[in-house]
Amino acid sequence: MSYKIEEKTFASSLDRTLHQKKLWDFTVEQKPETDPREMFTPYNVFLRDENDEVIAGSYGFSSFKNFVIEIFWVDEAHRRKKVGFELYFALEEIARKRGCNQLIGSMYDFHGSRPFFEKVGGTCFATLKNPQTEMELYYVHKSLS
Repeated sequence: MSYKIEEKTFASSLDRTLHQKKLWDFTVEQKPETDPREMFTPYNVFLRDENDEVIAGSYGFSSFKNFVIEIFWVDEAHRRKKVGFELYFALEEIARKRGCNQLIGSMYDFHGSRPFFEKVGGTCFATLKNPQTEMELYYVHKSLS
């Protein structure tokens, strides 16, 4: 049997839904008591100014009591004006409403956001350094319990 590997930068909603469905089916087989809403629920959060322009945003997902931040962004003109804190604390509230007990994220050293996450009570639990690029990738965690 031969297989075809297909790589896409942007997958269709249908393809992503298929991945989720297959993972859900497998998970329910392994853990029949699992509530499907706990398995994978994406989020998209936008912070808009008075002109309805997006000035900050985040997306990620919640899964099995974990709230995972994949992207957290604040427009350069709005940094150091407490906008990031407003967005972050909104995410914490969403996480708690979803029943999550911890928040997880990652960032590169050149993003300069590790001190921000430490200010809001997060800790860096792992650092991976790429020897070819000299960049460091930080993994952060915060307990919401």
